[in-house]
Amino acid sequence: MQAALEQAMGDAAVPTVAAPHRGYSGCGHLVTYIEPIQVEEISQHRFKVHGTPADCTRLGVLECAPGTELVLSGINQGANVGTDLWMSGTVAAVREAGWLGVPGIAMSQYVNRPERDWKKTIQMAARVLRKLLAEPVGHKFFNVNLPDVDSPAEDIPIVQTFPEPKHLEIGYRKNEDGHYCMNDTYRDRPRTAGSDVDVCFGGSISISEILWTKHP
Repeated sequence: MQAALEQAMGDAAVPTVAAPHRGYSGCGHLVTYIEPIQVEEISQHRFKVHGTPADCTRLGVLECAPGTELVLSGINQGANVGTDLWMSGTVAAVREAGWLGVPGIAMSQYVNRPERDWKKTIQMAARVLRKLLAEPVGHKFFNVNLPDVDSPAEDIPIVQTFPEPKHLEIGYRKNEDGHYCMNDTYRDRPRTAGSDVDVCFGGSISISEILWTKHP
């Protein structure tokens, strides 16, 4: 949720917010290239984009806030670890930023209980931003996953992210209308030691550094 991420930033900067008009969970790097995209200016520096997270980054960087130096995406409700990086709209927003020559940080939180303690989430997010913004981000973007605990370990490791051989225990069931609904056991997915899945599910904050090369 972008409001939580803004609070985590504190008074460091006045951000421009370009957010989708609805949820796009699992949309990956979907972009709108045939239909026109409506952009509503809700207030100063705040825009509602009738498009995907990647659309928001493109329009934010190219139209709403030219000269953007850093793109932040999140805080997504649900982890984006392992193969999720290819399916996540949250991560796609900062991947798009990288392609546009702007570094970025995507932030998500693993959710394993009915309600989140947003105060604790914001505190964790603030810790991560202090760590990552202490030095220039450079030509890279980061994928951050907060755990579903109140007091994670003080250490915030830079860890690996990679697809597991069998990333989810996926199955389907038919509903009363005969339509297929996905059944998955997300919490039981493989956890290679030291991976972002293992670190985040184990109760620690994980940061994955993803490099990209800017064209000359």
